[in-house]
Amino acid sequence: EQQHLAELLLDHRLITITGPGGVGKTRLGVELASASRARFPDGVWHVDLASCSDPTQIGSTIGAAVHIPGAAAADTLEHVAAALATKSVLVVLDNCEHLRQAAADVVETLLSRAPGLTILATSRRPLKIAGEQRYALEGLPVGTDEETIGDAERLFIERCSEIEPTQGGGDRPLRAIRAICEHLDGLPLALELAAGRSDVLSPPEISALLSRRFAILVDERQPRDIHRSLEATVGWSYGLLDPDERSAYAALGVFEGPFTIDAAAAVLGVDDVGDAVSRLERLVTASLVTVASGESDRTTFRLLETLRAYARDRLRESGRWPEAVGRHDEHYLAVCAGLREEFLGAGRVAATDRIAQELVDFLAVWDRGMLDDPTSVLPLAWPLGNYWLFGGRLGEGEGRLVNLLEATTEDDSLARADALTIAGFLLAYRNRMDQSVVLTAEAIGAYREAEDEKRLAYGLARGGHWAFATGDGQAAMEMLHESLEICDRIDYEEGRAWPTALIAQARRWSGDTDPEIRDLFLEARRRFIEMGEPYGQIHADMILTSFREFSREERLRFATEMVEISQRSGGESLMRPIAFHTLAYPVWEAGERERAEGLNRVCIRSAIATGAAIDLGLGLMQAARFAGESGEAERAATLFGAGETHFGMQIAPFQQEELAPAEAGARAQLGDAGYDELFRIGSAMTSNEAAAYALGESA
Repeated sequence: EQQHLAELLLDHRLITITGPGGVGKTRLGVELASASRARFPDGVWHVDLASCSDPTQIGSTIGAAVHIPGAAAADTLEHVAAALATKSVLVVLDNCEHLRQAAADVVETLLSRAPGLTILATSRRPLKIAGEQRYALEGLPVGTDEETIGDAERLFIERCSEIEPTQGGGDRPLRAIRAICEHLDGLPLALELAAGRSDVLSPPEISALLSRRFAILVDERQPRDIHRSLEATVGWSYGLLDPDERSAYAALGVFEGPFTIDAAAAVLGVDDVGDAVSRLERLVTASLVTVASGESDRTTFRLLETLRAYARDRLRESGRWPEAVGRHDEHYLAVCAGLREEFLGAGRVAATDRIAQELVDFLAVWDRGMLDDPTSVLPLAWPLGNYWLFGGRLGEGEGRLVNLLEATTEDDSLARADALTIAGFLLAYRNRMDQSVVLTAEAIGAYREAEDEKRLAYGLARGGHWAFATGDGQAAMEMLHESLEICDRIDYEEGRAWPTALIAQARRWSGDTDPEIRDLFLEARRRFIEMGEPYGQIHADMILTSFREFSREERLRFATEMVEISQRSGGESLMRPIAFHTLAYPVWEAGERERAEGLNRVCIRSAIATGAAIDLGLGLMQAARFAGESGEAERAATLFGAGETHFGMQIAPFQQEELAPAEAGARAQLGDAGYDELFRIGSAMTSNEAAAYALGESA
């Protein structure tokens, strides 16, 4: 940052460092000024306006700071401008926000009269004058993994070491320190105040007490009021707001994470989105609200955690907390209602991204609803369930959806039917096929009764999938053909892709070898591509690579494409294990065994990360085949046992055919009794134990 600002000083005469209180604007300005002394032969001066409350005294304050004789005269500004007119000087004009307009007028006058003058201002609000180059300062970066220590952690450790020099930084618990840094948004002042407690509290204790941050983050030794405590620092910015801005800032404290313009308008209770934009713009200018970064087309805003905590205190003090929560929750429930149909067709990927963008606030609505009225949560289940499923967060999704369904057994709404459908889908990947069958059947019944044919077609496709996966081929074909017939009748073109793909898959699982099956997969694949549905395309490609009618090169092309698609939005996480699993086979057959084993390990690690037991089972059986074909009989037998247990579905004839040689070889080498015993041991392994064994991370 200092390097970048030093470069800006070469081309600009006015730079304003902006940012929230405690972010380190003053320190950066002073350090930059010190490093730039050689460029300003007539001096570098620091002018602190924090204690200046009279706008008419800015000129005299500057004059006194730069040691201009007669700075107390009535025509001070003219006098100072004349004194600086022939000099090459850098002035750090610190803490301008409370006198912003007056400071802007003074700066404009001085720069016009003194061509050798450069001003480096610090302010929570930009000065907004011609030629101003703004530099927004953010909190220090926090490390992202166990090996990386960010600047935030480094500052905290350094300040702790100054207080307790006998305790080295390496002896401090990094996880707790990182939690402190994340809670405090990397704000240097907040980190220093927190480190100031390290003489009596350990980092874990400090972290635990941060819910009371304004009570504990106080430095009794600091003489300047605005930097004596975190509360005073934030309160300084809050005090500069007008009543409407204060009310808006407090209301925004109800958000848990990033929020959109529409969400802000709902919470603020304004019908005109332009009004919400105007209020947000003023709060962004005051460095109390941040424009969140992201890849979405929808701009989001956020409050730093410390600023959110202060806003919430003001909101509760005003007595408007219940009203704000009500508006907040009503908005997010309405968003879910508006997205309901999007998950049934080409809008699925965008709708999933929409949920991800404001996830923590959807979850806040969920958690409050589960405490007060679980039935109110049901409209959230379908959109959030899709997010958990396709985002590969299956463990979290299972826990929340199962609890919700258990709490709403008396409800017969379509929202609950949707919850049943998505829970069945998610539980199938968790190797809970029996539960998937039951939940989906209940949802299908509800859709029939409500005569909701579009959802009935979707539910029947899912039900058909779980039927053939559990060996009920007849029921599967009946449901899938009915689904396809409904799609034709109601002209639901996007709905045709899944029953088409699943009819072909059910036939292949039954041992049918008709060439028509491959054509059905190709048709479904085309439809998925037209819809922009990466999950479906990967699913179709997965089966297509099993057709020996395609050359190894063609299968390699399909599989390589799967890996690429799995990196896209909407195809990530859930299908990544399958993509790498599928690619490993043609790579193995091409003789690149080390690379194939590496792809298999990626599959297994990804499956553990997502919680997808089916994918883990496939990865384990693939590892078993590779081990068997490499002569590692004991390893093969153990992995076959683990793989079949965690796969959970019926193994298709073509899959059995591919695995059989490796299994037979291991059995011949070990004997039936030896093979069966190791198979039993593998079957008893938990998912983590089996993955560790496959990855060579356990005995």
